[in-house]
Formats: sequence, C-alpha cells, structure tokens
Amino acid sequence: MELLSRVVVPSRLALIHRDGQTLGYNPVLNLWHRLSEEQAEVLRWLRAGRDRNLLTAYLRRRFHIAEPAAAASARHIVEWCVLRRLLYLDREPEPPKVSLPANPLAAVYWICTQACNLRCTYCYQEAMVARPDELNTEEALDLVDQVAEAGARTMVFTGGEPFSRRDLLTVARHARSVGLNANVITNGHYITERSIASVAETFDVVTVSLDHARPEHHDKQRGEGSWKRATQAIRLLLEAEVKVDVNSVLARFGLADVGELLAFVNEQPIGQHRIVAQFPMGRGSAARDDELSPQEIIELPDRLHAVHTSTTDGPRLRPEGSYSDKGRLRAHCGAGLSEVSVDPEGWVYPCKLLQYPEFRTQNVRDARLADIYANNPALQHTQKNVAKRLQPCATCIIRDGCGGGCRGIQYSFTGSYDTSHPLFCAYLRRQFEVRAWSSSGDGSVPPSSTNTFAGPERSSSTFFPLSGLRLREKQP
Repeated sequence: MELLSRVVVPSRLALIHRDGQTLGYNPVLNLWHRLSEEQAEVLRWLRAGRDRNLLTAYLRRRFHIAEPAAAASARHIVEWCVLRRLLYLDREPEPPKVSLPANPLAAVYWICTQACNLRCTYCYQEAMVARPDELNTEEALDLVDQVAEAGARTMVFTGGEPFSRRDLLTVARHARSVGLNANVITNGHYITERSIASVAETFDVVTVSLDHARPEHHDKQRGEGSWKRATQAIRLLLEAEVKVDVNSVLARFGLADVGELLAFVNEQPIGQHRIVAQFPMGRGSAARDDELSPQEIIELPDRLHAVHTSTTDGPRLRPEGSYSDKGRLRAHCGAGLSEVSVDPEGWVYPCKLLQYPEFRTQNVRDARLADIYANNPALQHTQKNVAKRLQPCATCIIRDGCGGGCRGIQYSFTGSYDTSHPLFCAYLRRQFEVRAWSSSGDGSVPPSSTNTFAGPERSSSTFFPLSGLRLREKQP
C-alpha cells in the first residue's frame, strides 16, 4: 500500500490503556482520541516499527477478515489517524513553539492581612493575628495603582481573612475604579445580612471556602460554627446575585462524603468549584494524619469524575492540576508569570503558595510592582523555568499539557522549585487520563485498577507504581 510507505509515526506517540480500551495520544500537540480495537492495533504495529508490508496480513489474522477487507480497513484507519494528527504523511512537522504572551500578568493576589478569625488545620499562610507592619490604607491604595500600572486585569484579596481589614471595601472599590476586577477569597464569617449589600456592590467574584458538606467534617478543619457561616454566606451572596465560586480542601476523614459536597455545590448556581487534597503546607505540615494516602490522592481524579457526573451535567468542577484543553499547550504553571503574590507587608513573591524566604523579591514600598515583575532575578527564574527545563518534566509524556503542575505544591513535597515529586506527578497524570477519556468518544471513563501508560519506547508500562512512593517526612 503506497499510503503506508508515506506514513510517519510521531516520535512521542503514546497509547493509553484502560480496561481493554485505548486512547491514542500525540503529546507534542496535546491531542488525544479514543481508538477502536482495530485502530489501536494499527498504531501499535506502526509505532513498534514492524514491517508495514505485513500489516494487512496481521489484521486479517487478528480480526478474521478477508484480505480485501483488511487492506481497506488499514487504509481507512491510517487516513483517520492522519486527519486527527495521530500519524503524519511524509514528514513529522516541527513541534509548535509554546510561546509566552508579551504581557502575561493576569492576576495579583494580595494577602492583605495575616489576621483570621479561624484556625484552619491546614492553612498554608498559618494565619492568626495581623503582622505588625502590614500595609496601611494609603499604602494599600498605592498597591492597587501599582497593580493596574503593571498591566494586571484582576486583583484578588485573600488572607488570612480579608474581611478582618476594616478598609477592605475601600481598597477593593478603588481597584474597581481603576479598571481592575476585584475578587475576594473568604471563609464567609463576615458576610451577613448587614454587610451583604456592600459586599455585592464591591466585588466581581466572591470565593467562599467550603471543605465538606457535613458540618462536623468542615468544622473539624476550620472551627466550630464555620460551616454554618460559610453556607449562610453562599446563600446571601447568591440571593444578591453575586458570582460565587467555592474552594474545597479535602481531608481524609471527609473523602467518603465528597459526593455530598459536590451535590450540595451543584444544587447552587456556583461559578467554579475548585478542589484540592490537603498538602503539607504551612500549618498543614503538622496535620499530616489528615492527608489522603498516596493511593487516595492518585485515585482522586477518578473518584471526583465519577461522583461529579452522577450529580450534575455542568462543567464547573476544577480539581487542582486540571489538565489543559485538548490541543492547548501549556509551558508553565503561571507562578511569577501570569500571577504574582504580595504579602501583608508588601513583599512580592511568585505565587501565594511560594511565600518562602528564598522566593521573596522586593517590597512595593521600595519599588514599583511593574519594575519588580520585569527585572527581579527571582521572578525571572520562575518566569523562564518552563516545563521542559524542569525535572523530571523534561522527559514526561504529558509535559506540554500539564506545564509542570502547581510549583507551590511540588515545592511543599520536594523543597525545590525545579524538581517534582512522584506522588503529585502521578496525580497529575491520572488527572490527564480522566480528562482525556471524558472528552473522547462517548465520554465514559473506563475503570482503572491496573492503569497502564505506554510511552513511545515500549508497548506497555506500569503507570506510576505505588511501590516505593513516599511523602516527605513529617517535620518535628
């Protein structure tokens, strides 16, 4: 067959197997397609470099079909794969360049105070009381101006508990007046019948932290009565027609009722629901017993998808590390590039989850945010460290769709910005699989008891075995 002689197999073509079903994945383009059994066999044959003149005979024996039907099937499958860029004709094109935008800064997260009325067991900020030298109102208003000057579109007020600042609404209204979107992340405690009108007219999006559907589980992490205040805040905000998002941090003791959480959220007109497992950050380093086990973390994407599809048809669920859309390439997680963070005292960091001494850059009291963003060596390091420069991302098959994952979470495990932890990587790969299966064919996600991921170098391989997988040791 002349067509077969022209076929070029993508150098990193992968086959992903689950429960007898197969996906074809071209990682260079971040494209995937669900395959029939015949399509999978053709790609497996070609990818292995076997004699193409024997392909028709193999299909005839394998599927018990006549010679003409086998030849026609081979041609049809090759054409189908070429059209979907799982195969090429004549030559493999140059990999597309994953270019970064000229003005990439999208959001600035201002941790506007360390003060908080709650004592969440996992708080990455270890919030409790205000720091002695937090930005005053005049300095906060100037920070807003700096955010606008730097070209950001959104300013996110977080904490601590942002509403612990008495001037929060004043500063947020100024953000709106200079053309910024003003968003806030809150535990909901201070959103009441008395304050709701002011909150509604000030913020574009209010994100409320709601970890569990059962009050006893939510309150175990956040404090007695916090579930009632959070759900009341959600109700008041929705009644006031405010756009509401929900953030959830899953602890082991609440994993069994995650279906109730998704059902509760999906009953409301919520914008996005972001879910992340509890990781060892900040105060969470002392609450390691509440973390999901390695097996539970890796299985979380499958569990969330199964529960989500049984409770809603909406696409609002966003697990941490959500994979890029089909065909969209991602080179970077965004730390120091599409977002930066400013702490209560004005120090600039690449990300709200990377507020460690080694990532501290300059202070907005001493330099303009635009200059810090453009010229600070620490930020330039995070800006330039795209996934292909990270380890082991450089050789990872899903690198250009994952972008290296959240570097803050990776750092919490490894203590290094430039390296990744196998546990979080296994979670990200499983997240990719769920995304790929659910967006292909009939959208069903096959069960995965023994997950395999066939890279370009062999026909099948165990998908991140759990043997030997260890979390970073608890700190004394």
